[in-house]
Amino acid sequence: MVNPLPWIDASKAHLLASCALRWTSETTADPASRGRRAPDSGWSAATLGVQAHTALEQWARSSQWREHNSGELLRNRFHTLAQSNTDGVGAARIISSKLIARGRELADRLRATNCEQLLPEEFVSDEDRRIRGGMDLVAVSDDAVHIFDLKTGRGYIRNRPLPDSTELQLAVYSVLANEKWQRPVTASILSLDVGIIDDENLTPQAAEILVRGLEEKRTAALATPTPTAVASPDGCGWCALRCSCTIHWAAVESGVITDTVAGNLERSSVAANGQASVILTTPEGRQLIAGLVGAPDAAAGAPVAALRVKRLQDSPNMWHANASSAVDLMDVD
Repeated sequence: MVNPLPWIDASKAHLLASCALRWTSETTADPASRGRRAPDSGWSAATLGVQAHTALEQWARSSQWREHNSGELLRNRFHTLAQSNTDGVGAARIISSKLIARGRELADRLRATNCEQLLPEEFVSDEDRRIRGGMDLVAVSDDAVHIFDLKTGRGYIRNRPLPDSTELQLAVYSVLANEKWQRPVTASILSLDVGIIDDENLTPQAAEILVRGLEEKRTAALATPTPTAVASPDGCGWCALRCSCTIHWAAVESGVITDTVAGNLERSSVAANGQASVILTTPEGRQLIAGLVGAPDAAAGAPVAALRVKRLQDSPNMWHANASSAVDLMDVD
């Protein structure tokens, strides 16, 4: 008999904890793909992040962590994958240099812990509890299991608590690993910027408490036809429900969320370099959003929202867009 409960994915555990409505909208009962999303065509920070993870996977599978020049070998793996990103060559060089240090540090740790088996991209699931996750690296030794999660973004600082989203992700991994290998489990972040950060607070007992809390939140979310929405800058940033969520727009009005502006599309134009700009008519006056990647797919007069944009401090009616920005139709029903 198929278990009807939706899965709690390690990578989306923070959504369940922060906004039940978004988690419910993004969660299905279908088995998750074990592979990573393919990089976008062309250059982007996300593309380089995926390539860094792929380089780490190849490095681990080929046992290059055992070599004396392990850091350089990891860097070379990444360089081969990223060489087609001609538009992002500067960012790729920065990542390459950091990967040398990360590869050396990680290899030293693996040797120090007597790692016998290094498993990259290890997908583990618990059908009974309906929790699952794909772990970047799992180091298995005789008496312990250690999980490493590569983070290519910023925001990780030594001697400071890990973000709640990361803590929940590692907690799900820890519970899954303990069940699969039946050994004590520890977990660390492998930050591209600062190196290995051990999650010393995540004992097996602490991880179990966090995962049980997630299971309780799942039960509560499924008990109501419309789960509760909670707005926050992090939680709302990439939510597909932004344009129709009244809780989100209340947070925009109160100033809690500041990366969006809504109005009627007055006109749009595309420059020779391919970047687009739009003018919106709003109750606060006309708003200019510049730097968009392409013109919006909307007719003049349509209600739209510019998402993931930044208001210029000295020009309150002007906004700066980047590669992650978008202009979407508002749901006015």
